[in-house]
Amino acid sequence: MRILIAAVGPPHHDTSLSVGLLMAKRLDAVPTIITVIKDEDAGNRAKAFHDQTLASIKKWCAHADCVIRVGDPGEEIVEYSFAASIDLIVVGASGSINPLQRGVGTTATWVVAHAPCPVAIAKAEMSDLRRLLLCVSAAENPDLSGETLTKMIARAAPSMEITVLHVMSHIMAAPGTLSRWQLNADAKTLILEHTPEGKRIQKDVGILISSGAKVFPKVRHGLVVDEILAESKVGSYDLIIIGANQNRGWKRFLLDNLEHRIAAQSELSIMIL
Repeated sequence: MRILIAAVGPPHHDTSLSVGLLMAKRLDAVPTIITVIKDEDAGNRAKAFHDQTLASIKKWCAHADCVIRVGDPGEEIVEYSFAASIDLIVVGASGSINPLQRGVGTTATWVVAHAPCPVAIAKAEMSDLRRLLLCVSAAENPDLSGETLTKMIARAAPSMEITVLHVMSHIMAAPGTLSRWQLNADAKTLILEHTPEGKRIQKDVGILISSGAKVFPKVRHGLVVDEILAESKVGSYDLIIIGANQNRGWKRFLLDNLEHRIAAQSELSIMIL
């Protein structure tokens, strides 16, 4: 498994670096640390930074590759991830993420929009990578069978615990598709009644269990962003995971807006599949 970490400072000052190195250690992966400079004149400073970084990460991992690129940070990170067949990119939040800006805001926003693989946005220090909150409501078709996610789980199992969260919201549902009792039902009831949501939850849980993790389905009722953020604060989670989507038109805009709002407002680091 290959992890690309966008670094801007030493681990104790750079959240993306510390989070990325922890993930690499937990997943037994060799990280590549990338620094992007805007012009060749900054090359010597970048080389000095890399030397300092390599010396400071000994306690995190025995080996790491380092890359220096020249150009726009977002574009260079994405280009390298394609060329090196990266499985996961870790970037810093670089301030707030504007939900109305796609590809023109922060480096994180650009990378999420264009990367060929999942992207983790490091927003807070992580003490471990054990309890994951997987949200299946922020996107219509999250790829839970994707290679990166299953690799992560298989490498960290059986100690990894995953809560599969589905938020039942009448706002996101098409008119007439959900009855009143469904909007108030728990995960077990939805599964036993063979509702579309229950079948989806059962399928997602089955995929994750087959990868070796402990999985707990959960349903919350209300506004999607509010319920995901509320759950993230009560479950002692290390990481939130949401899925990218392939929709178009107004629904694509609405779902993208939800994804960005979760990323902007979450206090935890977040991975977008």
